[in-house]
Amino acid sequence: MTTPAKPAVNPIALEQGQGEALWFFGALAIVKASSETTAGRVTVIEHLALDGGGPPVHVHQGPPFTWSQHPRRGREQSRSEKLLINAIGVLLEIAKSILHCTRVLRRDTDSALHQLRIDTFIGK
Repeated sequence: MTTPAKPAVNPIALEQGQGEALWFFGALAIVKASSETTAGRVTVIEHLALDGGGPPVHVHQGPPFTWSQHPRRGREQSRSEKLLINAIGVLLEIAKSILHCTRVLRRDTDSALHQLRIDTFIGK
């Protein structure tokens, strides 16, 4: 029995600011790699957000995936059913079906939040 071959994925090389730009809950989201360009394996989004920005409390639905944020500059507060964290320069991962929200904090930094968000789709 042979395992079906995974579709080939073309290389992606984008600089800061390059990609598909979308405004989302007061933040600029720049799509670096989408599930379409990576054969459903991963999505990478660069976020730029101002003080107080962020989505309302929500739960992720859809296919199983792991979601993580990698702050590069600025600070954000993330809340979930079991967690309250003020993140700066740390990896934050929140599993699917966990109620959560995030807010950008600028109290102790002079810059907007700049982070990379990476979604890895399980089973791809």
